[in-house]
Amino acid sequence: MDSDILSKELRSIGFIPTQSPVIEVNYLNPDLPKLNDFSYVIFSSKNGIRAYAQKFPDRNLGIFVVGEGSAEEAYKQGFKRIVVGQGNSDDLCKQIKSKIKKRDSKLLYVSGAYRENNNFTDLKKLGYNIKKLVLYKVIPVSNFPEGVLNKIENGIIDSVLFFSPRSAEAFSNLITKVGKNDITRETRVFCISKKIAQKASEINWKMIYISANSSKRSLIELLKYSNS
Repeated sequence: MDSDILSKELRSIGFIPTQSPVIEVNYLNPDLPKLNDFSYVIFSSKNGIRAYAQKFPDRNLGIFVVGEGSAEEAYKQGFKRIVVGQGNSDDLCKQIKSKIKKRDSKLLYVSGAYRENNNFTDLKKLGYNIKKLVLYKVIPVSNFPEGVLNKIENGIIDSVLFFSPRSAEAFSNLITKVGKNDITRETRVFCISKKIAQKASEINWKMIYISANSSKRSLIELLKYSNS
């Protein structure tokens, strides 16, 4: 699990992490296309890579992934031909445009049920042949794990880390649900991108931090620096 790996990394540098999942990933079973119809596969999340790996044993196609974390997951799943973006879909689309001549390739974009990506829509408008395949959906949990709200309220948890807009949105909704929008007023939030920070800002925080680039390494370095 990503959260287990992150917790281990945080402990190794002196932090005391609390895991509090606010979303769950459900894999779907749509009709699957024939892979030999495509030249490349596009992934904008680790969840997409994992869902694809469950459905397709073939690893011969070249793939585009959004950033370092997705690239690590792709290598774990046995992919070899990987083009890595700089952590956001804007850069990933630039990579696609620079490396693929639109008439030559049909692209498969693996997505979640609620993921909107206007960049890939724009690629289609430019003439790229892209098919979207929805393989998973993200569902918010109904409640916080026991004790989490007390830890925030008592200052035991003084920082929260977000790696996706959906998790930031789910967290904010849970806080609103229990009527404690001010509970995080003395808590800092660390976000891996501006888009995530926008979602997080729906509730009150002591400070909102955004990592220099969209990578876990960058976010952890920011956390370390802010505590030095």
